[in-house]
Amino acid sequence: MRARLITLCVFACSASLAAQGRGAGPQQAPTRPTAAGDSVRPNRANLEQQVRERIAKVTKEQLGLTDQQMTKLQATNKKYDDQRRLIVDQERDVRMSLRDEMLRPDSARQGQVAALLDRVIKTQRQRVDLAEQEQKELAGFLTPLQRARYFGLEQQIRQRVNQL
Repeated sequence: MRARLITLCVFACSASLAAQGRGAGPQQAPTRPTAAGDSVRPNRANLEQQVRERIAKVTKEQLGLTDQQMTKLQATNKKYDDQRRLIVDQERDVRMSLRDEMLRPDSARQGQVAALLDRVIKTQRQRVDLAEQEQKELAGFLTPLQRARYFGLEQQIRQRVNQL
C-alpha cells in the first residue's frame, strides 16, 4: 500500500513538474498487441523505472548538476531514504499505539500514555537528526544554492504525497 502511494506520488509529481513547463513528463512505454488484438499496459516496474528516471532528469536540470553530482545525490538519497522510511514506520506504529491507548475506556494507563508520548518526541528528534546528517552529506558535493533548490523540490514532492 505504502509503495503504491509513493509510486503514485512520484508519478503525480513528475507529471506536475512537466505541466509546469519543466519537462515533457514521463514517457509512456509502448503498448504491445496481444493475440486478441487488445493492448497490454506496460508492467508496473517499467513505469516506476520511467518515473524515477524522469524525476532524476528534472532534478539534474533544475539543480544544474554534473553527472558526478547526480550519482552522489542518488547514492545519498538511497542511503537516507531507507533510514527515513524506518523512522516513519516507527512513528506510525507509536502514534497508532497512542491512539489505541487514548480510546481505551479506563484511564488507569497514564504511564503507558506518557511513555508513548516520549517515543513520539524521540522519533521526531530522530527525523530531524537524520535530516541534519543528510544536509551535511549533501554539502560535501552540492553548493548551498543547489541544496536549497533540492530542498524545494523535495517539499513539492511531499506536498503531492499529502494531497494524494
